Amino acid sequence: MAEGAAKNVLLTGRPGCGKTTVVRQVLGRLGDRRVAGFFTQELREGDRRVGFEAVGLGGMRVVLAHVRLRSAQRVGRYGVAVAEFEKFLQAELDWQAGAVDLVVIDEIGKMECLSHRF
Repeated sequence: MAEGAAKNVLLTGRPGCGKTTVVRQVLGRLGDRRVAGFFTQELREGDRRVGFEAVGLGGMRVVLAHVRLRSAQRVGRYGVAVAEFEKFLQAELDWQAGAVDLVVIDEIGKMECLSHRF
């Protein structure tokens, strides 16, 4: 990394303003760089949001939260699949130091922070 180059970039903004869209567009332009991490996307039934899915850059997907998920861990109307999210994190973020050029974590929110591994 060039001297003085940013080591961390944080995008902040209100829900729906396009943060994940920016992340996905940047990922599409990285070429052959070694990248690990995940982004989140809404799960919808018709025009209603019913949950959230974590999508790993290695190809793995997991339901992070859903309105019909029975869980002791809840954020608003969503049950949160903490154990499944932790397995997902282990698979998607289990890399050795120096093995990747960039780590992308699209969302640092209440649901994700229920995980001790996260």
